[in-house]
Amino acid sequence: MSSESAPQATQIPLEDAEQAAASFGSLRPGNPVLRSALRLLRGERIESIQPLHNTLKDPNPKRWRERIAAAWTLGRAPLGPEESDAAAGILMNVLENEFRERSLTKLVRWTVRTALSAFLISYLGVMTLYGVAEPHWLDELAVVFSVIGIGALPLALPLQSIFEKGRNDRVRAAAARALGHRGHVESVGPLSGCLFDSSLLVRQASAESLHDLLPRLRDEDFGILGADSVSKLGRALTDSDGSLVVKSLDALEKVGTSHAIPHVERLLKDTRSTLTRDRAQRVLDVLISRKRREAEGKDLLRAVVTPPDPTLSSAPPKAPPNPRSSSSFGPLATTSIELAIAESGLRDQA
Repeated sequence: MSSESAPQATQIPLEDAEQAAASFGSLRPGNPVLRSALRLLRGERIESIQPLHNTLKDPNPKRWRERIAAAWTLGRAPLGPEESDAAAGILMNVLENEFRERSLTKLVRWTVRTALSAFLISYLGVMTLYGVAEPHWLDELAVVFSVIGIGALPLALPLQSIFEKGRNDRVRAAAARALGHRGHVESVGPLSGCLFDSSLLVRQASAESLHDLLPRLRDEDFGILGADSVSKLGRALTDSDGSLVVKSLDALEKVGTSHAIPHVERLLKDTRSTLTRDRAQRVLDVLISRKRREAEGKDLLRAVVTPPDPTLSSAPPKAPPNPRSSSSFGPLATTSIELAIAESGLRDQA
């Protein structure tokens, strides 16, 4: 990339730097994510975004702070068009939880961790009571502590799952905020879908980014959102934030398709706000008009592409050739017939 087209680094506001300070403190010196983040904070361009990509693709729960720092850096780094698209793509994958550990790997880790803890508790308990209990009690105590440790296994597994999910949700929330800073309107669909996520952190971060991204949509962006993204944006109309509902309606008026019609109709049925009802009716008229034009375009295309039916031709069918007609024979056959007639006449004269 030439120096003329290279994006210029910008100074990061203090409020944004404070958000990532906790994550930076857990990174060791020399970490590529930490190095990229520090260069960004100093107003310098980062050398490469590949270390940030690799960190975000790793679902290891031990690296959750490093992944948060990578998402923060990737969301605010000045990048070229191609790198910016790649950054937005990986952030959307993180938000939608595309990078996950295999279930078997997690189950083995949780089981081993719980079994070791149970063994340690049993050993420490027996050794602690060794001086106060009679020797024949030690075996019974060991059995008791072992049973307690093994019995805690069904409870420990879901607790560990909840604990690690909470850390992963923090990473997803950081990715949602980073998408808002990147300003890619293509991320409206994934962010709208995460408004109904099970994690409160993810829902709040997605709403914050949508408040920034939805006003950036323009009429010329029509067609940039696919059917799934438009449908998810339509679901945002059921959110409890009235301001976000209004922004979603304005966005659907600009880039919405027929896939959002059921959601707008549901809003018209459920809302009690006159202002919201008027907006929704206007958007619904626009969407229905677009749906009608889409149907007319499909009919016109079908008429052009479909070949004509030969059975519907108005021209009368040609009659099959008469096998007795001399015209049905070739020139050699006609000459042979004439010679045969001539020879017959000569025999009659003789």
